[in-house]
Formats: sequence, C-alpha cells, structure tokens
Amino acid sequence: MKKKTTTTIFKVRVTGAVLETVTATRQYKIGDDVLTFGRDPIYLRAEKLPHKLTSDPYLRIDTVETAPSDVVIIDLKAERVQFESTVAPGSEPGDSTDLKAERVQED
Repeated sequence: MKKKTTTTIFKVRVTGAVLETVTATRQYKIGDDVLTFGRDPIYLRAEKLPHKLTSDPYLRIDTVETAPSDVVIIDLKAERVQFESTVAPGSEPGDSTDLKAERVQED
C-alpha cells in the first residue's frame, strides 16, 4: 500500500531588510529551476521546503490554505534517484533476492 503524502502551500517572499538592497531579491536554484524571491510572494507546494530556504533569515515563509486564483503555485517534489539493481551472490537476476535501492534527494 502506498503511503499518502500531505503537501502544504507555502507563501514565500523576502523580508524588509532585502527590499532595502540594490536588487531587492533573493535567488535560489531548486532542482533545475531558479526561483527569485522579491516583494511579491511566490507560492510553493511541497511536503517540506528545502533547508536552504527555511534557514534563510531574509525569507518570510508562511503556510496558507490556498493561493489567490490568479497565481501559479510551483510544485516542489523530491527528486527520486533509482540505483541499478544488484544481484546477491549465488542468485540469478530476477530472483526475489534482487536488491534495489532508491534514494530520495531533497534540496
């Protein structure tokens, strides 16, 4: 049975201290995307936000029930990395003793 996961919508924007800087933004590379946080909030849907976002004291992060209807919500999903199957010594490929590993990689 597959475990049901719960996702949350996060409203993320910069704090007032960043707005006083020249660029007034913060940028982070999350997976293949570059997210730029500024005065206007970005809405993210995830089970858990990456540590590099939650540990940034210049980002204001709030959880919300819904986002405004005219706003796009960006889905952040943990990247799954599948490792090649390894055959246990003394067994044949395809036996029930095939060992498989999967690692969830979170940014």
